[in-house]
Amino acid sequence: MKHTQVSISKSIKQAEGRISEIEHQCNEIKCEDKIREKRRKRNEQSLQEIWENVKRPNLHLTGVSESDRENGTKLENTLQGIIQENLLPQPSKTGQHSNSGNTENTIKILLKKSNPKTHNRQIHQR
Repeated sequence: MKHTQVSISKSIKQAEGRISEIEHQCNEIKCEDKIREKRRKRNEQSLQEIWENVKRPNLHLTGVSESDRENGTKLENTLQGIIQENLLPQPSKTGQHSNSGNTENTIKILLKKSNPKTHNRQIHQR
């Protein structure tokens, strides 16, 4: 009977040792999963920031009909009007811009930056 008790006691200790090892492995796996999850979230956030930076230069014109968007000349004229109204210096009382020599260049540069279809061709003010 003592031999049986000793044998059972050894088996229990071995089982407890195995359980302890498995619990230790589970804890390591949980730690690795937490690290992976943090890395995934950080990568997702970086991807979102990159996507926002890519989307930002795309300007959307509100109130411009689809046919005007497809017609490059009308779209360029619309963009020129928006740029002149919002970004360029307003004319003085004499009707002259303070930097009228730079106006054409500014319009060309802004149109190039705002119109992705024309980044390989030159846009001229009309």
